[in-house]
Amino acid sequence: MTAVDHHSLDAVNSVLSRVLHGASLGESLQAIREHLAAALPDLAMLIVIRGPHPEPEVVSDRRLPDEAIATIRLLGKRLSGLADVPGIPFGPSERAVGAVIGAPASDPAWQAPIELVAQAGFQALWVMPVEDPLAGPLGWIFACTPERRAPCAAELSCLTLVASLLCLLTRQQGLPTSQETGDYDPLTGLPGRAIFLERLGQALARRGRRKGRVGVIVLDFDRFRIINNSFGVDAGNQVLVTVARRLRKGLRRGDTLARLERDEFAILLEGLQCERDAVEVAERMMQRLHRPIPLTNREVMLTASFGIALSTETSTPADLMREAEMALADARSENGGYYKVFSQALDRGMRRRLELEIDLLRALERGEFSLNFQPVIELETGRMVELEALLRWEHAQHGRVSPGEFIPIAEETGLIIPIGRWALREAARLMRDWLSRFPHLPPELKVSVNFSPRQLRYSGLVQEVVATLDDVGLPPGRLKIEITESLLVDSDETVLCRLQDLRAHGIELALDDFGTGYSSLGYLSGLPVDCLKIDRTFIERLGQDQAQAAIIQTIVSVARALGLNVVGEGIETEMQLVHLRALGCTRGQGYYIARPLSADGVATLFQRGLTLLLPAQKLPGSPPELLAS
Repeated sequence: MTAVDHHSLDAVNSVLSRVLHGASLGESLQAIREHLAAALPDLAMLIVIRGPHPEPEVVSDRRLPDEAIATIRLLGKRLSGLADVPGIPFGPSERAVGAVIGAPASDPAWQAPIELVAQAGFQALWVMPVEDPLAGPLGWIFACTPERRAPCAAELSCLTLVASLLCLLTRQQGLPTSQETGDYDPLTGLPGRAIFLERLGQALARRGRRKGRVGVIVLDFDRFRIINNSFGVDAGNQVLVTVARRLRKGLRRGDTLARLERDEFAILLEGLQCERDAVEVAERMMQRLHRPIPLTNREVMLTASFGIALSTETSTPADLMREAEMALADARSENGGYYKVFSQALDRGMRRRLELEIDLLRALERGEFSLNFQPVIELETGRMVELEALLRWEHAQHGRVSPGEFIPIAEETGLIIPIGRWALREAARLMRDWLSRFPHLPPELKVSVNFSPRQLRYSGLVQEVVATLDDVGLPPGRLKIEITESLLVDSDETVLCRLQDLRAHGIELALDDFGTGYSSLGYLSGLPVDCLKIDRTFIERLGQDQAQAAIIQTIVSVARALGLNVVGEGIETEMQLVHLRALGCTRGQGYYIARPLSADGVATLFQRGLTLLLPAQKLPGSPPELLAS
């Protein structure tokens, strides 16, 4: 028996033991990857498996770049929807499941991961599909090798064994199989997916003989995973039985309710006269679900997201299910408790999102990102104290893409890590250059960079930030990092310790969009921040709403007592500026003061010796003027 065989048997024993002791899918996948690394140490491994949630589970080797991992995570969403990988046929079926670096990809989606793997120094990419005979495609095992070759017999045997082990593991973790969903669900007694699709096909066939349209509602629960993880599978099953009973009671005569998988249900509606008929069913279901669910010694609350699709003259069952799932995905993006109705506009939006996901992978290497900078001033003196770096994406085909559109995609896919890394380095580099070229700049002038929740949960963040500043040559005291209020409230001690480490290195921290999250002033004293930025929603009604003024004055008073600076965001009128100054707010930014400038625009500003913006000296209604310091 070879060393690879010994490691394979060890992996089977270890993983099965973990499963029997209740390990999560992610923990078991990590154990499998570690055993693969021990059996095949020359290979860099990555496993992508469809789990019980919308996002695939991913475990990876540290030798793989973040960009490659993010790309493969995107491919994981498509599972069987990709053509074969080019280059290396291997395995019993002799189908092409490997790529020699440099070989053309038959499916363009493979080109990006192949190129990124090549940049990391690997010469071939092996891809072992993980397919369950009952549940269908589950994911892939990726192996990157420093040599241009196919796997040997022992390596292929090891990968095949692990693929089978992954199928067993996902079944144990409760992924649906065709046997479970084909007829009736044994837990709830509801029809499964196969029966639902059969009845949907029959309903569409009858639509010519019956008045009205056919509709499909797909729903799932926003916090079911938390209940399962906190209280156990038995509690989760109890919740599913309760919600199935409540949903069943809300049906109209002739409607079909089915359980598709875990916490996902579907409702078939016939005889709909208009969209509102389907929406009323969804709203009635939402009301029935928005009540406490009794468990042993406790109660839990659940909200659900709903996707609604209505038939057209040419709709097939697959069309309606796809459209309802797309609407559900859009409803989930609203943080739960919403319904969305499929429309052509939604379809176009989802297709654009998928295109942007792929294009975002290449934007860095194509140099499509840039930074703009918006000044922050002292409201009393007009002195510029800060330049906030704002990320911009100039797409080669679509032109300027809004940050509100691409940053959530980058956050979800993990691409925010390499993009944020670039933004920090670029902002630090530009600030260092300005300090070198323009010695008259105020000593307190800083550049601020926004950090996303995903960046702050990255374990190597502090070391990376400090190393970047050291490499670029920018003193830490010249950098400010902006974080959102909701991140601090939702984070654990690890993230807070990370922020404290950043402050210990002399980097300032600002709490952005203050007032939109937890909104409690009492918890501020324990947070590692130096500055509060009052959200623009409080600023925009100043002078019209006394309540907003009272809130801002309270925030300013508490912040002053804690020794924090306060910045008013989104100042667009002279009235807003005057009111903020009267309420004690010391700093501000917004279009009334200065619009975001390109890096060249900032350099031109400094070259003219302009570091003061004095709105107080302007006539009412006149545009802001930059005055020499």
